[in-house]
Amino acid sequence: MVGVCGCYVVRPYGRDFRGAYLPQLALTAHATILSTASTTSLTQVFQNTEDEALEEVKYAFPLYDGVTVIDFKYHIGTRVVQSKVKPKALGNIEYRDPFAEEQPAAAKDRNYGRNDMFILCLGKVPARERIIMKITFIGQLEHDAQMSSIRYRLPTFTAPIYAHMIGDSHNSGTGRLAAPGITVLSIAVDVHMETRVIIRDLHSPSHSVHTDIGRTSMRSSMAPPMPFEASAFINLRAQSEDHTLLLDRDFILVVKADGLDNPRALLESHSTIPCQRALMVNLVSKFKLPFERPEIVFVVDRTKSMDDKMSIVKSALDIFIKCLPPGIYFNICSFGHHYSFLWNKSRVNDSTNLMAAMGNIATFRVDTDATDVYPAVVAAVHARIMPVHRSLEVVMLTDGQTSNQTKLPTFARETAAHKNVRFFSLAIGDTVSHSWIEEVAKLGNGFSQSVRGVEELNPSVLKLLDGAISPHITDWNIKLDYDNAVKGDFEILNDYIASDVDSDTESQIDSPVFEEEAPSSILPLYKRPEDSTTMDGKTHNSDSTPKYTFIQAPHKIPHIQFKTTTVFLLMTSEISKTMPRTVIVSGSYKGGVISMRIPISDAGKGKTIHQLACRAAVPELKEIRG
Repeated sequence: MVGVCGCYVVRPYGRDFRGAYLPQLALTAHATILSTASTTSLTQVFQNTEDEALEEVKYAFPLYDGVTVIDFKYHIGTRVVQSKVKPKALGNIEYRDPFAEEQPAAAKDRNYGRNDMFILCLGKVPARERIIMKITFIGQLEHDAQMSSIRYRLPTFTAPIYAHMIGDSHNSGTGRLAAPGITVLSIAVDVHMETRVIIRDLHSPSHSVHTDIGRTSMRSSMAPPMPFEASAFINLRAQSEDHTLLLDRDFILVVKADGLDNPRALLESHSTIPCQRALMVNLVSKFKLPFERPEIVFVVDRTKSMDDKMSIVKSALDIFIKCLPPGIYFNICSFGHHYSFLWNKSRVNDSTNLMAAMGNIATFRVDTDATDVYPAVVAAVHARIMPVHRSLEVVMLTDGQTSNQTKLPTFARETAAHKNVRFFSLAIGDTVSHSWIEEVAKLGNGFSQSVRGVEELNPSVLKLLDGAISPHITDWNIKLDYDNAVKGDFEILNDYIASDVDSDTESQIDSPVFEEEAPSSILPLYKRPEDSTTMDGKTHNSDSTPKYTFIQAPHKIPHIQFKTTTVFLLMTSEISKTMPRTVIVSGSYKGGVISMRIPISDAGKGKTIHQLACRAAVPELKEIRG
């Protein structure tokens, strides 16, 4: 049983258990956007309205869009509990001891088997007492390179997948970040961009907000405006104590700025740890590469959760099928209680097969409550045509409300690594498990797009299709350039240089991008130390023990065509003493070599980039992929 956002206590209800939710009285949020990263501090006030203590209250927060909680703190009356990371066994002991003494404590609940929920066990809450919960989380923002904009989102509800697992999906507080009865709501967003990025517009398509381009909320109104800073603010207060819903839909803020469609690199010095730096590299592809003719299999969700989204699914498939280039092989696999294919094997895109596919799409209906996309995707991979030198692109159309979230990401990673297969996802509707859908696409060397009912289908669908027919780029690598004498034409002509070089003629092209730099100026992923003698007197050869000078996450750079990809570098103190000048990113595909040089901007002191880098690195280190 998994809770939705808010405080609740689980109580027996017949043979089942149901969640009784504590009323939420106020919500305050402050977000700071740094380039394409965000840090949000959320404060919520709840109250135990009963005349007796609640035995074991829990707090749940959905990890929407892949956000990560980095800190929490809460007050119950005069008692204050501050987050602290400890081993699981020790944490449970320290949680249970004050719990028995009726003192507030908290422990991360890991018994729910989901990776998209943050759940805390708060313990006892006295009668009529208030809970003030402060939670801080970080995340990467949705970036639209074509529109040169980024989008910040604070959700007001979560998918029904969380609500029905509570047991009482009709409760007034279920699934809402700002539930009926809330009387005070305040949201402030500060925007900081690189100095070469000029903010042109700041608006909310969802709410009426006050905006100020040139200043953040922390800057004095007397200070001169800065073109790379901005702020937005919304403050609402209910006029009565009735069930007025102050925030009935997601709060969305769109930042449009010149330069967001270019690759950028931002270097942050840690605010409290000396000689510690982290680099965030936003990779936006500018390469004009030839399209391939792969095999594409569309895996379509027809389960009951898609009932109100089936019209969007049909429209999206119509666009996909009609826009397929000639010579591509395709098939459709739809699943409900069982999965089925349009054809046993994929067929070439011609007028006859196109008409057959359109007729099949028109018959789609929702099937059953059960949702498990895993068997359908596995079947789609196993049914691919031969030979395997023709790549396979699996495109899923789903809301991600699957009954099993563990199998498919693992399958996608293993299959993409060895079988010339990529996985793409089109997340459909407002009630979407974004973190799971994005994880599958990322591990499958593809990317995902989101489509809500009010948004236009064409851009998202066409971007996915362009990605699916683009070449598979391999052997990505990153180098840091510490040479201060960078040639002037790099700085004057462009902020970055992107090249597309044919492998047959590469040696004949005189381009400084591919020139061999001095050995001391280019720093690769790791360097091998000199042979060293340990305390036992044994000499260790440097070839067997590489010494890493920074940690790169993700270790394997994912798909950057048609979608911004962010790569983080955590630098050791050994190389943090010198300011790197540029980042060089290069990769290869079967038609040639591509490379780009990106200048590095100084972000000053902070923790946001370091926290995001750690978030990206830890899962890979745990799975021995980093």
